[in-house]
Amino acid sequence: MDQDICIHCKRKFKKYRKHQEYCSDKACQRARKAKWQRDALKTNPEYREHQKQENIDWQKNNPGYWRRYFEKNPDKALRNRMLQRIRNQKKRYQTSESTALRAMFNRIETQDFLRLIAKMDVSKISQSHTSSDFWIIPVIAKMDALKVNITIKSAR
Repeated sequence: MDQDICIHCKRKFKKYRKHQEYCSDKACQRARKAKWQRDALKTNPEYREHQKQENIDWQKNNPGYWRRYFEKNPDKALRNRMLQRIRNQKKRYQTSESTALRAMFNRIETQDFLRLIAKMDVSKISQSHTSSDFWIIPVIAKMDALKVNITIKSAR
């Protein structure tokens, strides 16, 4: 059996099938399945319709799921609102009638884009605030946001 390199984890593994690209590690198999599903949604209209119908059926069988979920997880609700604002802002610029504005948006840097959304003024540190939670949200790639806590060690 041939040895090859897993395209997900980049480790060597023993091939059991001729066209095998992923090793048997659980994370690699999840990545393989996720890639297959993405590709199937793009290329297979029957699969796409089936998934759409499954979603509709699930929503009918689980009314109020997202409301309860966000009530139990307020930090995820906040993250969702922040990401939605970013999506809305991007959509506004991308669907603008002005082609010049659209071209400018396509060239815009991440920091410039964030300035369009958030107030970037420097605020004074009060003595009562010794730490704060912040969300680091990727704008270009679809990835999970990262919640960080910043603690002020010295106000001076």
